[in-house]
Amino acid sequence: RPETQLLMDARGRKRPRHPAEKQLARLLRIIRPKKLSHEARQNIYSYIKNLVQSVAPGFGAIPFQYGSVPLRTYLPDGDLDVGCCIPAGRMNEWFYLVYQMLQFEAKKTSMFMAQAETSASSLSSTRKFSPTSLEGDAKGMGVASTSTHEKKSEDSKAEEDSKLAGVDKTQPNQVGENRSFAVKTAVFVNAEIPVIKVIVNGVLVDLSANTLGAMAPVRFFDQVNRTIGRRHLFKRSVLVLKAWCTYEARILASHQCLLSTYAIQVMLLHVLTVHCKTIRTPLQALHRFLEVFSTFDWDKYGVSIFGSFVLGKIPIPNLPPPSTKSHQQQSQSEPQPDPQDSSSLENLQAKPSKSSISEKVPEDEEAWGWGMLKPSFRKEIEELRKFADNTHRARPRQHSFISKYLNIQDPLDPTNNLGRSVNRPNSVRICGALKKGYKQLSQALHPL
Repeated sequence: RPETQLLMDARGRKRPRHPAEKQLARLLRIIRPKKLSHEARQNIYSYIKNLVQSVAPGFGAIPFQYGSVPLRTYLPDGDLDVGCCIPAGRMNEWFYLVYQMLQFEAKKTSMFMAQAETSASSLSSTRKFSPTSLEGDAKGMGVASTSTHEKKSEDSKAEEDSKLAGVDKTQPNQVGENRSFAVKTAVFVNAEIPVIKVIVNGVLVDLSANTLGAMAPVRFFDQVNRTIGRRHLFKRSVLVLKAWCTYEARILASHQCLLSTYAIQVMLLHVLTVHCKTIRTPLQALHRFLEVFSTFDWDKYGVSIFGSFVLGKIPIPNLPPPSTKSHQQQSQSEPQPDPQDSSSLENLQAKPSKSSISEKVPEDEEAWGWGMLKPSFRKEIEELRKFADNTHRARPRQHSFISKYLNIQDPLDPTNNLGRSVNRPNSVRICGALKKGYKQLSQALHPL
């Protein structure tokens, strides 16, 4: 095929780079996580962590991160997912207290911004009507005294509001005294997984409870990235694919009955596993992704990391043979992870692999693709599945795989359909976007 001859070389021989690959490399340098953006998100996470632990110290909440931020695959306008481990019987009370505190912080931010605008307008009027020779004196005397008076009144009012909200200003770790974080639009969404959505310094934060199992996919995809190597080929391909789905096709939004980031990553891993011999760059991964799913028959087949499967027949991965002990005996003999133990959270946190950046390309063409199906990697999947089962589950486990319009199997929960949120009109829209994207990309790479 001409596309294969131009874009890829199955034997790994050197070939001239396509101009589109150079443009995509420049795009990756723009949208990839930067040091400043990552530090900003970590500061926001520390702010949310202090807020959660200060608003209800009796809950013993343990915050943690999950999603694309710890995996370093978020876009410039990507959100921050924060979870907390709390007693299951006190979730409603915890959500109420945290929501009230965020509302208080948002109100205080709006008051501060209003006072800042008033101070700016008064400053501009003072400069307008002051003589030029006395402008410096007016700036140093009149405006400074006005700002000092406003600061005192603002501090006294904030102190009264903090007392009403139960925030102790004498404690150094209280978030009420920190004005470097602008909180806006705190909304509680009572969905299948309850979540509080709040905007902090322009970054959307999703705050949930008892979603410790969501850390397993982070560890899973980090291990996938290390197994594939090739200078973080998987993560770079995820960034390119998320950018295309978000800005070009607009099919990435699970809360709008579209695809989720988790589903997109599983679909990409399916393509990388099946076509491991012909994918060496993110552009090749995007092109192959659009080629595969633009003609995929969703009415008959589903998608998993081990390949496609016929609907009605859930694939059973070739994992290590189960133990002869019963489930009850295993639960008694094997130590279970404690969600309240911070050490278990640290073990599950995904740490980026620096060795894979300088990793050499293996001589065996199947070493990085089909290597994900080796017993060692399957054992890692099995351990992550056990962790997700033994921790607090935000979504009750299904007894069977429920088929929908798009069927994508969760690698860590074979009965979970990652495409269950997609309705019929949006499934048609997604398939149409994939066909259009493949046609446009093919024409751009191979103009006739």
